Amino acid sequence: LTGQAFANLFATHPSTADRIQRLLELEQQMR
Repeated sequence: LTGQAFANLFATHPSTADRIQRLLELEQQMR
C-alpha cells in the first residue's frame, strides 16, 4: 500500500486505523 492508500483507508475506516497501526508495529518488531 502507498501512503495515499493508507491515508484513504484511515479516512474511510477510522475505526480500524488503530488496529492497522498496531499490526504495523507488530510487523516491525518481528523483523
